[in-house]
Amino acid sequence: MEAIDSVGLHKSLVETKSDLSHELDVIKNELKFVSQELQTANTAYEEKLKDGSRTDQTMFNLSWDVEELKWIYSEGRGICGDIHVCIEHCTVDLFQLHNVPNKLTSIQSRLLQFVKRVEHFKRVPASHVFVLMISAEQRNRKPYAVPVQCVPYAGLKEKDIRNLVSALCRQMTQCGMKVSGFVSDGEFNYLRTKGYTRPLSVLQIRCDVRNKYSRLSRKRLLAMLTPRRLANGTITTEHDDMVVPSDTLNEMWEWRMNQHVTMEDVVDRLRGRTVPNGYTYCNWKQGKTESFEDKLKSVLAQFEFSKTVREYNSKGIPFQTYMYVPETHPDTNRVFYEREDDAHLLKRIANHTRSSGPNQLKLERYVEALQDPASNLTYPALTGSRKQSVVDAERLFNPDLERFMVGKGYQFEANYIKTLRNWRRANDERGLKERERSKYNYQLYNMILNELMPWHQEECDFSLLEVNRNINNILDFSKETLVALITNIEGREWHRREVMCGNRNKEHPRASTTDDVECFFSMMRDNIGQNFTSKQVKFNLHKVYREFTKRLDPDLPFYYYTSAHSRYYEGNLPCFDTTASKPPAKKRVPRREQPSAFAPRRATMPVRGSLAVRPKFHNLPLELPPPPGGPVHLLDYSYV
Repeated sequence: MEAIDSVGLHKSLVETKSDLSHELDVIKNELKFVSQELQTANTAYEEKLKDGSRTDQTMFNLSWDVEELKWIYSEGRGICGDIHVCIEHCTVDLFQLHNVPNKLTSIQSRLLQFVKRVEHFKRVPASHVFVLMISAEQRNRKPYAVPVQCVPYAGLKEKDIRNLVSALCRQMTQCGMKVSGFVSDGEFNYLRTKGYTRPLSVLQIRCDVRNKYSRLSRKRLLAMLTPRRLANGTITTEHDDMVVPSDTLNEMWEWRMNQHVTMEDVVDRLRGRTVPNGYTYCNWKQGKTESFEDKLKSVLAQFEFSKTVREYNSKGIPFQTYMYVPETHPDTNRVFYEREDDAHLLKRIANHTRSSGPNQLKLERYVEALQDPASNLTYPALTGSRKQSVVDAERLFNPDLERFMVGKGYQFEANYIKTLRNWRRANDERGLKERERSKYNYQLYNMILNELMPWHQEECDFSLLEVNRNINNILDFSKETLVALITNIEGREWHRREVMCGNRNKEHPRASTTDDVECFFSMMRDNIGQNFTSKQVKFNLHKVYREFTKRLDPDLPFYYYTSAHSRYYEGNLPCFDTTASKPPAKKRVPRREQPSAFAPRRATMPVRGSLAVRPKFHNLPLELPPPPGGPVHLLDYSYV
């Protein structure tokens, strides 16, 4: 860029001519790159055009790349022509005559745009670092987690992550450690549904079945459902896949042969049986009227789903009773749990609530609560301006806000806040009994099932779960959030039952958290810098490890003395179910962030936590909240 800015400025004609010749060579090399990229983009566009599964957005993106590269190529050739003219006119007689200085100024601006657009296609995707740490299940002694591996993360897929975790499990087993499970901070949702040897969740079986039948033709689907009689009198189908139950086949034969019912009417009768009596089924494609082919897919997919769940149940994998069943790890021969960090889940739920929330939830009532200082709801908590703040997410479900909703008669909002707050307490609060933790977990679990499977209170058999039920909008949660919630709740309760049977030790609720990984990244930022690449991490990793070791050694002056806080007490901590000697201090609500509370000199108040390493990286300076009664712009900060 500096070379482009200095072309022809305050230089002799010989230097100007040399600079232009250099830029001409550079542009010619860039045009070769653009030509190759244009050919690649054209090929990708034509291949996708022939693909029947293309989407409008995909075609738009591909066509945009093609048009962009065409413009860059044309602009580059035009700049080359102008530079040739300027080089010919770089003589004493022709320099001013042909107004070369003005042409150089125009070439500079065009070159800047050309280089910027070319660099857009040269840009390498950002690389990240994947950190693996080992944490004790009881988490009762410092250090709470130890880093064991840092891997450059550039396009790392679920299969690669599974191989890394398996290799680590083998090494831990060889060292005599007992591996309990793997916790991630929000990515790799596939790990929580698909295991090493089988599905881990009923939702994965549902997904596999829908994917299978969405690819079958109408002719194949009809053959799989049309009944026929064999020579020995057995009723089967034209394409015998053993999907349709035998009693249903006999009934279909009776309808076809004796009652002369058409195949369309047979499918309509079976379609109504995919859900229990009194409930309405969902269409194969959400928001669209079902065609005959869609009905065939719905009926056959429901038959196969129910059959698969029952087959797993007969093998000792109780998918009829539990939506998530952990598997035995092939390398450790122990039950292996997959989970997502509860703090990340809480932030996700808070974001879904801010965007719209469940259908019955009215965000106007949250805005009303913001005007009452007794609700302890702050402006950043409601708008989500600090996306990584767990404290803001907790304030969105605080008990004072629940009391405000109860006092106003907003029962659904009060119950929603109470359920999510109790779920958070069950996985993060000291002093609760195991029975209470289980109760609070199942309250949220039942709230999910009320929408996912409305008949669960009448018959809680997950082989009856409807395959067409849309799992992307349960309580306005995304599919990833729903899967993680079900996995965490069922996994914790499964682990709790193992503890009651004496097969495992009690688990510390915070053992399955990634806060320790975040603290390790804070140490990296403290030693390397706020922004770093995987190459810098590789170069400075031993330095970070040494600093980490120093802080854990009580014989060194770098040791972190943290006994003043019960959470970081020195030595072995008491059981997490034991109530603390003194109640935890109530979190003070910053007056700067609460528009309904009177706060003199609000604009000059300091921003809390702005000096720590982690808040400086995640939290941008916050604007002042609007005055009491002013507008609250939720969509300015809401995201999914």
